[in-house]
Amino acid sequence: MTTRTCKTCKEVKDLIEFREVKRYKGGRSPHCKICFNKYASAATKKSRDKKGGWQVLKNDPSVVKYRESGRRWAVAWKHKLGVDLDPMAILKAQDYKCKICEIEISYLQQDGKKRAAVDHCHSTNKIRGILCWNCNIFLGYYEKRKDMVIKFEEYLK
Repeated sequence: MTTRTCKTCKEVKDLIEFREVKRYKGGRSPHCKICFNKYASAATKKSRDKKGGWQVLKNDPSVVKYRESGRRWAVAWKHKLGVDLDPMAILKAQDYKCKICEIEISYLQQDGKKRAAVDHCHSTNKIRGILCWNCNIFLGYYEKRKDMVIKFEEYLK
C-alpha cells in the first residue's frame, strides 16, 4: 500500500488515512483525516463564535451608526458603477420617501418602513433616485417587459 506524509502532523500514513479530493495531486488531500477533522471542528467553532459575536455587536451604537450611515452602500456603488454616492443625502433630499409611491423608506428595513433601493439606468449607469424595494422591482420588470404591463391591466379589468 502507498504512503504519504501529512502536511500538518508530519506523520507518514497509508493513503487510506487521507480524504479523496480530486483537485490535489494523487487525488488525495495533503492533510490526514484526523488533522482535517481537527481543523474543520476548530473552524466551525470559530465561525459560531463570530456569529454569536455579531449578535452581541448588532445593537452596539457604533455598529448601528456605521450601518445606518450608508457607508457600505456607497462603497458597493463605487465598486459597481464607479459612482460616488451618498445615499443618505439622496434619501434626505427625497424627504425619506420613495420617488414613485412616496411611502416612507429607510436605508435599512426598520420601524415598519420599506427598505430603500438605488434606482439607476442600466445603459448610462446614471442614478435616478432611491425607491422602495417594491417599486424598484416593478420598475425592473416594466423596463424589461413593457408588454406585460398591458397584460396586467387587461387581467385586472
